[in-house]
Amino acid sequence: KRWKQDTHAGGNTDPFIISWPEKIKGAGGMRRQYHHIVDIVPTLLEVAELPTPTSVNGVMQQPMPGVSMTYTFYDADATTRKQVQYYEMLGSRAIWADGWTAVTWHKKGESWDDDQWELYNTDVDFTQANDLAASNPDKLKEMQDLWWAEAKKYNVLPLDDRRYERVADPTRPVAAIEKDVY
Repeated sequence: KRWKQDTHAGGNTDPFIISWPEKIKGAGGMRRQYHHIVDIVPTLLEVAELPTPTSVNGVMQQPMPGVSMTYTFYDADATTRKQVQYYEMLGSRAIWADGWTAVTWHKKGESWDDDQWELYNTDVDFTQANDLAASNPDKLKEMQDLWWAEAKKYNVLPLDDRRYERVADPTRPVAAIEKDVY
């Protein structure tokens, strides 16, 4: 099995490349279902016929986000089983649901209220070239509300736009900084 994932924050146009000639029907073919990197572990667990762990070394685990992609191995034209995917990185946010994507790029230190959201029907415009936010404000509001619900569900809040400061913990191992002891 060979797995490769190439993605960017808030986007859904970069491909996952999965090769398993013994199992995937139509090997080398394109799949158009929407998936994200969080779907890889559920896929691996299903392929390995392993249950999702609920406890590790006595520590209860949070529910695992993601949807197994194995259904696409057997039916290239299957309906997407994923319903929602949220994104957040350094204050910039996006959400995908049912073929729609809403995204906002946050500038560090600026008011969250000043962030301008964009809206795309990615089922029709997968390149996200046609911003529909102005012409479809009700759909944009629906997507923003969904983003906030997902952010709460996955403990993303409160929003934090610090960059280096978020990861500048001197006790954490950092490969780029040589230390004698970690």
